[in-house]
Amino acid sequence: MNVNTGRHYSVRQIHFSGQDTSPDSVLQREIHPREGTWLNAGKVRQGKTH
Repeated sequence: MNVNTGRHYSVRQIHFSGQDTSPDSVLQREIHPREGTWLNAGKVRQGKTH
């Protein structure tokens, strides 16, 4: 088993701007990663495609 022990980053805050039709809570529900979680490059890519 190989374990990659690179640097770890967590998501502190996500800010939305320029979008007035949906409340931030709706946008946060749909975005990956979520605030307070460990950053995962795969989840970031997933969030960009949805």
